[in-house]
Amino acid sequence: MSSNSYEQAKTQLDSIRELVHALDTDFDRLAELQEQFADHNLALEDGDEDYDNEYALSDDEIRELAALEAQAGD
Repeated sequence: MSSNSYEQAKTQLDSIRELVHALDTDFDRLAELQEQFADHNLALEDGDEDYDNEYALSDDEIRELAALEAQAGD
């Protein structure tokens, strides 16, 4: 196998690994956190004084959202 063929095969295998890893993503939880984040931003834009209590994500939820988005990939 030539060096170029090996690199192409490795790149394709890496892509497949990413796709398989994304299958383990909890897409329901991802959607829930994304919706809550969007609602929070909308409340901020609208000047909603109660946004902190109703829509704000905790630090743990922000980390969870980032991790799920990274795991889901494109």
